[in-house]
Amino acid sequence: MFLPGFARVFIGLNIVRAISIIALLLVFATSILVLVDDVEAVNAFTNGNFNQTAFDAGNSDYIPSSTVPNQTGGAFWAVLNQIFIIFQTIVLILSEIGWPAAFFDRFFPVLGKDFGVGALGVMQCLSVATDVPTAPI
Repeated sequence: MFLPGFARVFIGLNIVRAISIIALLLVFATSILVLVDDVEAVNAFTNGNFNQTAFDAGNSDYIPSSTVPNQTGGAFWAVLNQIFIIFQTIVLILSEIGWPAAFFDRFFPVLGKDFGVGALGVMQCLSVATDVPTAPI
C-alpha cells in the first residue's frame, strides 16, 4: 500500500487544511464563549453582584471576570470586537473551503483562488493571537 509521492503530498495538505478549519471553528466557539461571559459579567457588575474585593484592590481597569474595559462604552467595544472576530472566522472558513470562489475572487482577491494561502495563514494567526489571551480556560 505504497502511495505515489504526489498522493502523499495531497493527503498531507488536506490534513493541514482540516486542522486549519478545526482551529478556526475553535476560535469561533471561543469568541462566542467570551462574548457570553462578558455580557454576564457586565450584567453582574451593573447589578452589584461581583467580587468587590478584587475591584477595590486596584484592579479596576476591567470589569471583574471579563475582558470589558471599565469605561464609557467599554461593553459596546468589547462586544463589537468579538462580533468582528466571529465574522472574520466565518469569512476565513468559507475561504478555506472555497465555497463562494467567485465572491472571493471579486471582493477579497487575496483570499481567492488566484493567490496562495499566505494571506489566509497570516489572518488566521492574527485572529488566534487576538482571541487566545481572552479565552476562558
